[in-house]
Amino acid sequence: MVGLLLATVGAAVAQPSASSKPIQESWSNECTKAYTYVENMPVYPRGNLKVLTADLSREFQAASTKAGCSAPFPVFVRFAVDSSGAIYNVASVNNSENIPHPKLSAACEAALVAAAQKLPHFKPGMQNGRRVAVSYTLKLVTAQY
Repeated sequence: MVGLLLATVGAAVAQPSASSKPIQESWSNECTKAYTYVENMPVYPRGNLKVLTADLSREFQAASTKAGCSAPFPVFVRFAVDSSGAIYNVASVNNSENIPHPKLSAACEAALVAAAQKLPHFKPGMQNGRRVAVSYTLKLVTAQY
């Protein structure tokens, strides 16, 4: 009787329903998630968060001057550090809805992305012994702000 029960359960498991999703799809979604806080946060090779903010602000000022745009300050920037330490998904939070700060022009937004791409790779963040993506939001200010 136990053998019959196991065979029936095995048959039910072997036939996926029409609404089930492939396991690989759920794994890939898990792997691309960016955390906001992890056990070991990514490490910026030139120093702490204050140094990162200063470096990105300096690079953004240079890139925006080169692009001929005048960025309103402060500028809030959101980006993620992937599991290899590279920066991706750079965007101004100023251009999000419900933000009371002035919006960035397309040229300034492009300068912000260019500035972030000039930063060195981070040492990746770690969660449960695995390298993971981690998102950041920073406030960039000018020296006179």
